[in-house]
Amino acid sequence: MRKACRLLVSCLLAIGALEAQQPEERSESLLTLGPQVMTYEELANALSTSHRRVLVAPDLKHGAVLIYLKSRSWQETRQLLEYGLELRFTASTDSDGVTYWLMERDLKVRKRDARFFTSTHGWRRRPSKRDCASMTSCWHAR
Repeated sequence: MRKACRLLVSCLLAIGALEAQQPEERSESLLTLGPQVMTYEELANALSTSHRRVLVAPDLKHGAVLIYLKSRSWQETRQLLEYGLELRFTASTDSDGVTYWLMERDLKVRKRDARFFTSTHGWRRRPSKRDCASMTSCWHAR
């Protein structure tokens, strides 16, 4: 019984120490987004607070996403958006010394998309007769 009490007390002390190490996340309000379709600019505005400013990269300004996040901290929200939407959040400082977050496409994703759109099977190139050999509805096959 005495060992169980000591174990319980040591667990409670460890939990208390972990809670004390993360005071910022506790004082910060939790974010809930959606469920709704939002443009990236609307998403950036929803993520911005009085002490945190989020900006959108120019290539994302006209995009939109379906999003639903419920009761998440800023760190959790950022990690989920980076993983789920293949985004990258970069902390930067402007000329006045004010810190802001830039929301942009992940570099690997941009490279992958660029390879796809310029590849032989991408959308920018008209199909050749060789490409159409196996296609029944290609205009070259007629």
